Amino acid sequence: RTYRTYWATRPGRREAFSHIRRSNSPERSRSQPIGCDLLQPHLWVPAVARPLRIHVPNGFHHVTLRGNHRQDIFRTAADRDLLDRLVDEAAHDHGARFHAYCWMTNHIHAIIQVSDTPLGAVIRSIAGRYARRFQWHIGTTGHLFERRHHAILVDADRFLQVLLRYI
Repeated sequence: RTYRTYWATRPGRREAFSHIRRSNSPERSRSQPIGCDLLQPHLWVPAVARPLRIHVPNGFHHVTLRGNHRQDIFRTAADRDLLDRLVDEAAHDHGARFHAYCWMTNHIHAIIQVSDTPLGAVIRSIAGRYARRFQWHIGTTGHLFERRHHAILVDADRFLQVLLRYI
């Protein structure tokens, strides 16, 4: 486990926390890091990772991917064609099947059936390559997508039919 600590006033700990910026205000102790007055001096906070995604071979997933700040992720028809090519390559490389998709102006919907390759690898290859090429074409850097993809495992045939009509 990895733990981060917010206290540096314990004897013998000053060397370990010498990299923390100190405050010059007279109210705060020189050995106390900024922000420590908001927390209890003995508080330990565990570093929490994202929850793992469930991988079900041959499972169906409803995947959405939205533009950063809900901004457009497609500017021209060529951008949509680029995404189509990348989806085709990723489906071939990873053995995934796209049963339905909808490329909206600022987000993407898709129903994807994965094989032995986890869904994250499929989406990473599509979204990562698309974002790099899109950013290169418009001459900018930074995030194109808001966060990692949102995926819901579709577990019933009836829900799959409803989802297909929705998309």
